Amino acid sequence: MFTYKRRVTFYETDGMKVVHHANYLKYFEEARVEYLRAGGLDLNELMEEGIVFPIVEVSVKYLKSACYDDTLLIRTYLRCVDRVRLDFDYEVVRESTGELLTTGAYGQYVHPYEDRPYRASSEGKDRRPCEALRRRQDIMDNRPIGIMDSGIGGLTVARVLHETYPEEGIVFLGDTKRNPYGERSRDDIVRFSFAIKDFLKEHQVKMILIACNTISFNVPPAFF
Repeated sequence: MFTYKRRVTFYETDGMKVVHHANYLKYFEEARVEYLRAGGLDLNELMEEGIVFPIVEVSVKYLKSACYDDTLLIRTYLRCVDRVRLDFDYEVVRESTGELLTTGAYGQYVHPYEDRPYRASSEGKDRRPCEALRRRQDIMDNRPIGIMDSGIGGLTVARVLHETYPEEGIVFLGDTKRNPYGERSRDDIVRFSFAIKDFLKEHQVKMILIACNTISFNVPPAFF
């Protein structure tokens, strides 16, 4: 996941200070360009080498409205990459509340101008965008990080994790329904902990952080 941050400007909104629906496509485009730049692909250089990126498919789902002066996080996911096509997924989130406002997707082809076939850069680097992004995708695990806790104290861990690795997604589960765990039997704590672990695995997390000493102390080695 790559996160692009921007603030809503006044000219992007209507008389009620709500972002016009067409502007979300602009947000997706800005995020896509920055994602490519972060992957070492500069569009100016690629176009000079005869590579173009025509958009062939776009979809947007509007859930809530962004408003003037909101700070937005445009989370960008490279969903699929093959020899000639890139597919991106997007989530637009209001930073102040964490609300998911909009989701979207882009499909685009990557090919040379007909009269300008691909050529390697003067430095001998492989500038083929799909190949470069495939290598980037191979070394990046876009799945979120899971955090489990018996309450909400672990949110401090989530905050530090987000501040340190802002591009990482986080799934947090604090079992406020059954806390405090300190008053529970070990069997109950183990059972609750495995249930939380199963929940996080269903959300396809790439790792699980235990933000609770009681859980860490009581679960068996097989838990890890």
